[in-house]
Amino acid sequence: MAEATLQPASTNDNNGNGVVKVFDCFEEFDSDLLKRFSTFCKELEKSGDDKAIIRINSPGGYISTLNSMLSIMESMDVEWHAVAIGRASSAAQMLLSLADVRYATVHARLMHHEAWSWTGGSADEMQEDAKRLKELWVRLMQRFAKRTNKPARWWKQKSKSYEDRCFYFYADEAKELGAIDYIGSPEVSVDKVITITPPPQRKKPTKKVKNDKRKNTKTKASTKDK
Repeated sequence: MAEATLQPASTNDNNGNGVVKVFDCFEEFDSDLLKRFSTFCKELEKSGDDKAIIRINSPGGYISTLNSMLSIMESMDVEWHAVAIGRASSAAQMLLSLADVRYATVHARLMHHEAWSWTGGSADEMQEDAKRLKELWVRLMQRFAKRTNKPARWWKQKSKSYEDRCFYFYADEAKELGAIDYIGSPEVSVDKVITITPPPQRKKPTKKVKNDKRKNTKTKASTKDK
């Protein structure tokens, strides 16, 4: 488990040494993430620490997972620091903005949109699921709006103004909107981290060829936020 030192927020934990545990949220918000987070919180309670850091690089996912994580966080006597270090989209962006102390690295990209539903079953079942989703989303948006400089209706209209109904923004705008507190990240000093690497491969000798023309190939990587 990684450990980190908090800056610029309060730097002392229960022992006065400023060292806190870190949870990496680098995947979609689903049941697997929730199980891993629950295990982390149990270990956090055993240690008696009163601060923790969540590092976020996630496309988001189920808001039911988000709601469960927030419920666990609020039930603990812990000051939660969250930092977006790559992307924080959808549910991940909400988790970031609802933490106690919020950071985003200078090039981190955030994305806000209305809740989406992938339901199946009878018409009545889908209607009931949509109703429950809307109720949960309204409650989350009320909490989110209180932590930002804009009302809930502003965020809704902002998302609707884009063709894909997704509002993308970066750290500077996020701070201006009140979605984060700091641009940057907690200073992380990792202790007792085991890195497993494959054994080095021996390079095969190459023969020199006259007029050797080497072609450079380029690949493009694309990411799609949910």
